[in-house]
Amino acid sequence: MANQDPLAESGLVLSALSLHEPWYDRAITLTHRPPLPQLLDGLASLNPAFCILSVPGSNERMSTAGWPNAMRYDALSASEHATLVDTVQSVADMIRSIGVAVAFRPRLASFIETEDEIEQLLENTEPELLTLALDLGHLALMEIDPMALIERHGARIAYCYVRDLDEQLAQEIHLGMRGLPSAAAAGLFVPPGRGFAAIRKPLRRLLRADVCQWYTLDLQPDTVAPREALDVTFDYMQEIEAGQD
Repeated sequence: MANQDPLAESGLVLSALSLHEPWYDRAITLTHRPPLPQLLDGLASLNPAFCILSVPGSNERMSTAGWPNAMRYDALSASEHATLVDTVQSVADMIRSIGVAVAFRPRLASFIETEDEIEQLLENTEPELLTLALDLGHLALMEIDPMALIERHGARIAYCYVRDLDEQLAQEIHLGMRGLPSAAAAGLFVPPGRGFAAIRKPLRRLLRADVCQWYTLDLQPDTVAPREALDVTFDYMQEIEAGQD
């Protein structure tokens, strides 16, 4: 008897799998990870809707994660950025060949974290190969205007991480009183509507544009009950779709 997909049996779909790799260093990416044919076989068997690519940062990046005005002296060099662009596009092309969509997720403490870094990546990659996974919590903590980003790249946003920010913990990060890992563990990211981040307007814009394909709740599992978080998020999204302010 053939193996049954437990998600499909339950009426569920795997929205995404994430690949968080140093794409700017082709040698590390290709020698320390499963061979791409093996990776593609695994993706095909799991059949996610999306594969989300992201890139790690450095220890220095982690120490300033979430600081909008911090000087980031360890940015990727021009050659490293070119390698990142070439590698993610090659990988995206191979993943798309098996019917899985691909998006890139800018992340806190990564080498694609600031608004300038996001813009540079989008400018140098092909929209048909690589869409954008928008993280509203990331944008709020970095004080990046989500509406401006949507205005410039709305047609390219195919995936959205929906999360709000606890105001006190965000302030402690900005003041240098607490690092990102500590704040995240303490409940920095909260369900939408339970924090102070201005996420309602960008969500409304995305929903009305009907381009974004998936909205995912991304929270620390030990800071809020999963079912409670899902219920709060579902109600919040329904209010936005109904046009409630």
